[in-house]
Amino acid sequence: ASTVPAPSPKVATVAQLRPLSVEAGFKGTVTVPHIISPNEFCCFLQENEAALNTVMAELSTLYNSPSPPPLLVNAEAGVACATQFSDDGEWYRAVIKSTSSEGYEVVYADYGNSEVVESVRALPERLASLPTQALHCSLFGATPP
Repeated sequence: ASTVPAPSPKVATVAQLRPLSVEAGFKGTVTVPHIISPNEFCCFLQENEAALNTVMAELSTLYNSPSPPPLLVNAEAGVACATQFSDDGEWYRAVIKSTSSEGYEVVYADYGNSEVVESVRALPERLASLPTQALHCSLFGATPP
């Protein structure tokens, strides 16, 4: 597998993987893929689901090809990347939250969950054009457990 130092000009950084913004009082239909508690969960807008599915299909095709983008070595917190989710083996857009001897703690940009992974790959800028889809939410009036 080829490797490149991180970040490189071909790697999308967190500044290029911009968050989705919604106005206060927004009303719409959402999907909730990740729940920690009533005070901390993530959702994404169903109106953006087709665009997200297109990005997910491109990720799968690109990273399962015989010549996927290079592995990142010594990548730092804040770098956008792609990595395989341990539960399903699929490729997802992610942002490195921290590094340790165990690997990279990543937050999956479109779903909001996180995990530690051993390796991350470069994320082409064309796959960073869709804003991150995970909206971090909390229920109004909910008290912490």
